[in-house]
Amino acid sequence: MKNRVLFIFLSVLSIYMVYMINTIEVFPMKGMIADFRSPFLSIPASFLFLILGIAFLYFAFKKKLDIPEYLKCPTCKETFTYTNLKDGKCPNCKDIDAIDIEEYYKE
Repeated sequence: MKNRVLFIFLSVLSIYMVYMINTIEVFPMKGMIADFRSPFLSIPASFLFLILGIAFLYFAFKKKLDIPEYLKCPTCKETFTYTNLKDGKCPNCKDIDAIDIEEYYKE
């Protein structure tokens, strides 16, 4: 949840920078001035911040993989966590795919 809020904030900030580059064009900074009046500087900078904003939005709302927490081997009836399996195969039976524990009990 914290990451989602951070990515949304960074996305809004990046898109706001696109707006600022195209409207204000001159940014006073600590003893320096960033001048974006030249299209050779404002277009790449705007494009960069727009891509960053879109990327941050993607990371904020991407779905996590739906990996079941517990799996059960239908042959040997052992229960495993997903991290204990290699490629979803039962370590005891070797070639048998373990299934989600909820699906196992539905059968």
